Amino acid sequence: MSKWLVLPGIDYGRDLDAFIPGCSNFQYGEVVESEKAVELGIANIPTESQWLAAEIYCRFILQPARNAKGRIHVNSWFRCPELNKAVKSGPTSFHLTGGAGDLKPLDCTLMELLVFIKGLHFSEIIAEFFPNGWVHTAFLKGDDRKMLKLKDATHNYTRITIEDLRKLYPH
Repeated sequence: MSKWLVLPGIDYGRDLDAFIPGCSNFQYGEVVESEKAVELGIANIPTESQWLAAEIYCRFILQPARNAKGRIHVNSWFRCPELNKAVKSGPTSFHLTGGAGDLKPLDCTLMELLVFIKGLHFSEIIAEFFPNGWVHTAFLKGDDRKMLKLKDATHNYTRITIEDLRKLYPH
């Protein structure tokens, strides 16, 4: 019995209990774990290129953030198209690539985590439902756009700066 919230008896293409190479704090099970997928009976299985994107994302974003800011819970990482549609996310979501995650820090504030990740190579950071939400981060190799956005309670996205975020959420 797997400790991960995944469908039993499914070959996900990786040993879910194995650690991602170069990432001593993250296991493959975290990439595919999804309460919603299990609830709906969706096999959330990455392709080989999606697994590779998840590994790169972990090495460039998650592990450096963990090393610097402490424990991080990845609420949502890879989503297959069926799961992505079920959670009402769009067809251009970085989650579909394996190179994105929704992060909740356990040892620092959301703002501290966001500011740290802003100093890394990244494709996109979204401050979602701040100050009590999460930090969505994405990184795909070769995509260093460094888009920083704010997603508000009405699901609107606005390009924003760190300075603007600090003014909105001074704590």
